[in-house]
Amino acid sequence: MADGGASSMIMLITALVISSMASVVLINSWAGIADVMDDQGRKAEAEAATKVSLAGDTMNVDYVIGTKRITLYFQNSGTTTLDSDSADMAIYVAGDAVTITSTTVVSGAGEWYEGELLKVVGTHAGTAHADDDEVIISLTVRSHPVNGMIGGDTLNEVVRLDV
Repeated sequence: MADGGASSMIMLITALVISSMASVVLINSWAGIADVMDDQGRKAEAEAATKVSLAGDTMNVDYVIGTKRITLYFQNSGTTTLDSDSADMAIYVAGDAVTITSTTVVSGAGEWYEGELLKVVGTHAGTAHADDDEVIISLTVRSHPVNGMIGGDTLNEVVRLDV
């Protein structure tokens, strides 16, 4: 009888050790899942705060045929500061990539803050367009980090060129 009690006690202790190890594994897994969900929530917050709009007269966009130079104005219509560096944005005119020659915050502010206008001048290598051509402008921008995450937004808009 003494042997049966000792072996039962050993089995109980073994079961407790194994269940403790299993609970540690489960708790660590849950912590990993919680971290991923937190990162996804912060990324969604950054994406929701990042928004850009085409500003100005969309039926009268400045375009020079000889140099294929286009001048566009974009407004930061989100709630976070956007990156105005031309290396961190992409613009396409009728599917042709635009080489950005200058970006200027119209108000003179140092950053592209919420509500601010950004003047973008660039040229493209595609076919030259004529006066009153309607083309699709595509712009992709990104924000400055929001809670460690960078948001992005893409704009597609039909505009009419004014030569």
